[in-house]
Amino acid sequence: MADVIVALNLMEGDSRAAHHRQRRLEAACSTRLPVCLGTRGERDLLQVTGTAAIDRSRCPPACGLELCPYPARSEPTFRGELPEAFCRYQASFYRRESAQMARFWATMEERVRS
Repeated sequence: MADVIVALNLMEGDSRAAHHRQRRLEAACSTRLPVCLGTRGERDLLQVTGTAAIDRSRCPPACGLELCPYPARSEPTFRGELPEAFCRYQASFYRRESAQMARFWATMEERVRS
C-alpha cells in the first residue's frame, strides 16, 4: 500500500506540475513499473529530501516515464504527505528485508518531521 501512495504522488505530481498531470498519468499506465519503484537500489532517484522544486526528471533512459523526482517538501502533493508513524513502521518492516528500502522510509519519516 505504501508504494501505491508513493506512486500516486509521483503520477499526480505537485502543484507546479499540474499542467503535466495528464501526461504523467498516461505514462504511468504503461505495463511496466517506473525504475525508481521497481528496481532495488533506485529509490535515490526520487530525491525525497528535496526542499526546492526540481523541474527536470532524473529518470534514467531505461525508464523514460519521467515521473521522478518526488514532489518537493515546499510544494503540496495531491495526496498529501505520508504520516510520520506510517513511515517509521515501513522503515522498521524493511530493516529485515532491505537496507536500502529501510533508508528510504526513514528518509520519508524525516521528511515529514522537518
